[in-house]
Amino acid sequence: MEEIPQLERLAAERLLERGVSMQMRAPFFLRWFGKKTVALTVTSPMQGTMLEVSRLYLSTGITSQQLKGVSHEQALALMHSSGKVITRAVATAWLNSKWKIKMFARPLAHYMLWHCRPVEILTIMNMILLFGGTQSFMNTTRSARLIQIMTTKPKLGQTPEESQ
Repeated sequence: MEEIPQLERLAAERLLERGVSMQMRAPFFLRWFGKKTVALTVTSPMQGTMLEVSRLYLSTGITSQQLKGVSHEQALALMHSSGKVITRAVATAWLNSKWKIKMFARPLAHYMLWHCRPVEILTIMNMILLFGGTQSFMNTTRSARLIQIMTTKPKLGQTPEESQ
């Protein structure tokens, strides 16, 4: 029975490696040439991108306890206070490059804010948060800590070289 959640997690990780796409209305200059929609594909983010997305998400101050049992009014207040930042985090994850993020994150987030449905932004953000590398980061941190513990020699007293 525990095999099914592991299989679902593996499938979601593979899907994110390949990319999660969403269709949105094309900007005006592309619609003028006949292209009605553009596809945005969010792939597995690089470490720098994850740090930027994490910074943006944590800047909202939203905790998981706040999201449990939230009323309609509280949901509207959260959307008002954090909607732009969450959209910028999704735009950052889609760009997935230091220079693209610096140049295009704000304009893309503004465009997505007015041309994407909230369910599309929510789906992409959930995929990034759940399967975007936090587990790998935690495993790396634990491994580095274990290596540090294993390579540190215990001090059992002075060695002959130290006593001279």
